[in-house]
Amino acid sequence: MEPEQRMARKTCYCSTCKKWYHPMGIARHRAMHRDKREDCTIRFTRGDTYTWKYSASEPTDAKP
Repeated sequence: MEPEQRMARKTCYCSTCKKWYHPMGIARHRAMHRDKREDCTIRFTRGDTYTWKYSASEPTDAKP
């Protein structure tokens, strides 16, 4: 397999959305969950899995 083909694989998985993502796009996808204040669990390319609890966080764009 050519290096260009390997780079195009979607190797990150969002358990919340039940969808696969490219490693270069998973950060923006996680930010989307943060913006919506949704909890998310993501498994990265090398198998490490992390969960972010955005629902418990304070909104950052609150105006007085």
